[in-house]
Amino acid sequence: YIGASYYTYWSEDFWWAVGFKTVTLNPSYNSVHLGAYDRMFHTHNEPQSEWCNMQGQLMIGGNLAVQESTSSRKLYYWEIYHLMGDPSLKIKIIDVCPDFVNFINQTVTTDTDIVSCGDINVQNVTVTNNAKLTLDAAGEVNIINDFEVELGSEFEIK
Repeated sequence: YIGASYYTYWSEDFWWAVGFKTVTLNPSYNSVHLGAYDRMFHTHNEPQSEWCNMQGQLMIGGNLAVQESTSSRKLYYWEIYHLMGDPSLKIKIIDVCPDFVNFINQTVTTDTDIVSCGDINVQNVTVTNNAKLTLDAAGEVNIINDFEVELGSEFEIK
């Protein structure tokens, strides 16, 4: 659970969630101004270096968006937001399981799980920076070509 120990404010909460931009009912995505939700769901091909896969990272990701803002409450947000629990717990988003996943032209630099209820095709992928790539497919995992796991990194098929 991520929560605040005192009052929070509309504009800063908006920026925390969706990034620093004009507060509006239907905000537009902006890859230069990421909020906690962009970093957690990463549905717009954000670089992995911007992802928040763990609870502690998510809180920091939201606070970074407030830090980027024009708010006079930047320090206040760093002080009042707290994580009740283990910051290293991975965030698992359970959604409709895709029948087919193409994992193509990727450089994996952080621990990454790819899940499919069908097959996974892997092509032109490098696992580096002591990262771990886990492929979890109900069907087949097809490594087509140019797949590299650098020394110190890991690769697992479930």
